[in-house]
Amino acid sequence: NVGGIPSLVDDGVTGLLAEVGSPEDFADKILRLISDREMALSMRLAAANAASVRHDKERIVTTMIETYGSLIGK
Repeated sequence: NVGGIPSLVDDGVTGLLAEVGSPEDFADKILRLISDREMALSMRLAAANAASVRHDKERIVTTMIETYGSLIGK
């Protein structure tokens, strides 16, 4: 749970965020993933879906064109 990671990971939905500087918490999160395969699969699918939306080329290009258009007054 550091830097830009929380903006990419929805804790408990697309992954698990561990407390910074806490190897115990990090280990706990790993053990949770290992012991709860259904939760791990659910998070994997949610993360893949979120990544496909976040990195959709058409959406990115459209957003960039709209952003630059608003900056130049179009």
